Parts: sequence; structure tokens; C-alpha cells
Amino acid sequence: MEKLIVAICEDDPSDMEVLRRLLGEYDTEQLLDVRLLPGAEGLWEAPEFQPDIVLMDIQMPHHNGLEAAKLLAQRSTPPAVIFISQNPDFALRGYGLALRYLTKPVKREALFEVI
Repeated sequence: MEKLIVAICEDDPSDMEVLRRLLGEYDTEQLLDVRLLPGAEGLWEAPEFQPDIVLMDIQMPHHNGLEAAKLLAQRSTPPAVIFISQNPDFALRGYGLALRYLTKPVKREALFEVI
């Protein structure tokens, strides 16, 4: 079975590590290939990189999550985008651009449900 590629786009290293750890707890059968990207730029640095799922902070330097989701939606096979933010007010701004929205700190059950 081919692994699903999950990109974590987050500018806060501790938040990135929490998401990586939670995904590791979820992925007991090792079906996910998790890639850590310290910001949305990594999604464009390698055009051949085609994640299936993107867990993305909305507020990041350079490309914010909203801008990045708009660009990802233009791909021939866009990934499922899941926004993550401390500010629940951003959920309305991201409506229609993301599959789901999770608030920080991300709860294990909420992440498992969305994946």
C-alpha cells in the first residue's frame, strides 16, 4: 500500500513537533510519510513534492496559510488542507479553502478524527 504524504507547515518548532508526535501515535501501521516544513515555502521549493494532506498554520511569515491554500488549490491534484491556528476567528477567513480547521493546542482526538 502506498503511503499518504502528510506535510506539516508550521513556523513554530514546538507546535510542529507536537503535530509530528501526534501523527506518529495515530500512524500505528506506518501508512503516513510525514514531512516537516518550517513554513509554506517548502511546498514550492520542490515542485515535484505533492503531499496528499497539508496541516498548515494560518499565520506564518512570507506565505500565510490562506495564500498558500489558494495556490495549492490551483494544482491539478490539490492536497486536503487542514488549517491550524490559535485564533478561531481565522476559521471564517479560511472557509472553503480547507477541509477542516483545528485550534491550538491541537487535541489528539480532533487530529485523529480529521486524518
